[in-house]
Amino acid sequence: MEQIPDSQLRVSELEALKKAAQILARGPAFVVIVCAPDLTIQARNELQGMLGRSLTAAPVESNEEMLDRLIQAAQSPEGSAPVVLTIEGDLKKPITTLNLHREKVLAGAPVILWLRDVDELNVLRQVAPDTFSFRNTLVIVEGDGGAIIKSSAEEPDSLVSARRKVKRAKTALEKAQAALTYVQELRQVGQVGESLQVAEECLAQLGTARLEEEEQAVRVHLLLAASDSAGMAGFTCRRWAFQRSVVEESQQLPLARGLSVLLRGRAALPGPFARDLKANRLALDEARRWGAPPDVHSAILNHAAFLEIQLGNLPRATQILQQAEPLLKFQEIYNRAVHGQAVARIAAMKGQFAASMATLQNLSKELSMSGKSALFLHRDLTWNWFYQGELRVAEARLYELALNNPSDAERLFLECLVASATGQWRDGLVKVRSALKKSATEKRDGDHLALCKALHWLVSALVEAGQLAISNLSEWVELVDGAQEESFTMTAPDAPPWYGVEFRLLRAQLRALDPRRVAAAKVLAQEAFEDAKRTYPDLTPQNGHLLAGYLVKLDEPDNALQVLSEVEPMARSNGMLKDLAAIQVTRIQALVQKQAPSSEARTALETLRGVLREMDSPRYAGEYLLGLAISLPGGCTEPDVIVLSQEAALTFFDLPMPENEARAYECIGDAWSARANQSGDPTYHAEAARYYNIALKRLKQFGFGLRIPLLEKKLAICGGQS
Repeated sequence: MEQIPDSQLRVSELEALKKAAQILARGPAFVVIVCAPDLTIQARNELQGMLGRSLTAAPVESNEEMLDRLIQAAQSPEGSAPVVLTIEGDLKKPITTLNLHREKVLAGAPVILWLRDVDELNVLRQVAPDTFSFRNTLVIVEGDGGAIIKSSAEEPDSLVSARRKVKRAKTALEKAQAALTYVQELRQVGQVGESLQVAEECLAQLGTARLEEEEQAVRVHLLLAASDSAGMAGFTCRRWAFQRSVVEESQQLPLARGLSVLLRGRAALPGPFARDLKANRLALDEARRWGAPPDVHSAILNHAAFLEIQLGNLPRATQILQQAEPLLKFQEIYNRAVHGQAVARIAAMKGQFAASMATLQNLSKELSMSGKSALFLHRDLTWNWFYQGELRVAEARLYELALNNPSDAERLFLECLVASATGQWRDGLVKVRSALKKSATEKRDGDHLALCKALHWLVSALVEAGQLAISNLSEWVELVDGAQEESFTMTAPDAPPWYGVEFRLLRAQLRALDPRRVAAAKVLAQEAFEDAKRTYPDLTPQNGHLLAGYLVKLDEPDNALQVLSEVEPMARSNGMLKDLAAIQVTRIQALVQKQAPSSEARTALETLRGVLREMDSPRYAGEYLLGLAISLPGGCTEPDVIVLSQEAALTFFDLPMPENEARAYECIGDAWSARANQSGDPTYHAEAARYYNIALKRLKQFGFGLRIPLLEKKLAICGGQS
């Protein structure tokens, strides 16, 4: 296995080193730094730059050497360069001496005890607890875990063996059986395009006419494998067609033979929530009722968990994964990794980033050691780095992902997020436009829709940040309008039924960014709402709260409340907690707009908080409360925009999610500014300036540049200084 080096320091670690440098510069001090060996040079160079002077390590191997170094430090004049102690060999004896002479670290030159790992830190705590209590600060530098672990140039034995079996096969049945194994192996090492091609060629050779039972069974499994590969390659329409064939043709087999693949086909049937809600839940119920084999049952549970994650129902997803845990021993490493990915994703959705990343990194190592591709896990890892504000690390990982998989819509979406966050949003727009053209040429309809969603997110963020003028929106509206036509052309005559609904919504959302075009957005949203009722009812809750949002913007709160009441029962009965939370947010907007009694707004807010408690996610709670605060007038006190924003800011600080935290502080500033304009009280402007400055500091600290120009303008208006 080949390990790519160049681990990166995190922003939080650089900040901790900066704090240590400030302490060391003030005079006598004792600082403990725990640093991974591969980051020692980077960390020491950073610290030297912050101090403005060189640091020379003083290796210590014995009690006598430790005492000599401590005396040297204590007798040095104040203002001398720090003494850096590194311990070679047995740790306990020098540490014991350090503990006996601990008072010497508080006189003369500052002392840095440089340890290699947490195990050495634990020795310090156990052998020298008094010395440890003398520390001015503790810095732990672990980095980002290094670059993606790649497999060696040699192909895994399982793949080589599968290819040989394909070449040696004589009969049509033998070729199909060998091809099935080969397709699965190709997909698991990341060769998705070749995997799909082999599956389709074998299916064509096998045909459909007059198949024996054994041939039909292999054909159904090949269809299932082809579906998995098509989905990973961005061909959602082909995946949908394959999966429907799996469901249909597996029912032609005897029940004992066809049940397992029928259930897997239903569980993985694609839909707007990645899986089709009704088919997935039907498969889960039937797996329990019919007693599916352990490996099949485990795979179905994984699919069900991912669906619930998409709906925001994290407790239900966790419960499903717990049911799958006893069955994991029946799964191979790749499928166990998929289970672990779901566990890690739930942790990330809750804001438990350290736990999420530890799970993903361990799984990645296991996969790489087995010769399997771990790229799908590294997309999740990159999301985690982005959420925590570690943009340098995210950029490095995205570069590697691009080298390994250039046609990846999710990776490109992440690139757009990072580019816009750092203020290089023009690069993001160019990349999306280019990728949309490429996906249309290659007929990757799933990627095409995903890229349109990425474009909508990027354009929305740019307009809100004042970086993209509303007068320039038409170009991007027309691009998505054209993308819908391209999508229908590449998927004709059998486009997935949710495509029309989702494209109409995207077109509506882009138009609604321009206050003059909200009425046009409402027309499209109404069409999407009616279309969803006819073709894909599970999308009506999402369509309903978006339509209601446009009705609020058009000053039609009663109509908005009526739509929300219509879709809320379906969201509740299906456990669509994301939609249910969004419905409550929009209801509060409508109640505030129509100036309903404050008791109604309080009741609606309590209902929202109940949904957020049900989601069991501090991160979601912060996001929905902040979204509500942003959507309300700054002077609103029932609910109070400032209180909501402060609650969100504290949540994001604890997680941490610094970009969201800064946005919450900006919202508090906006509220104080609005109240200053209403009341004429100049002290309110001072409060607004204070929170704008806090937001600016957080954004600059982590390198988030998108909203900085807008914040500086707001600060200037209220008479503050950055």
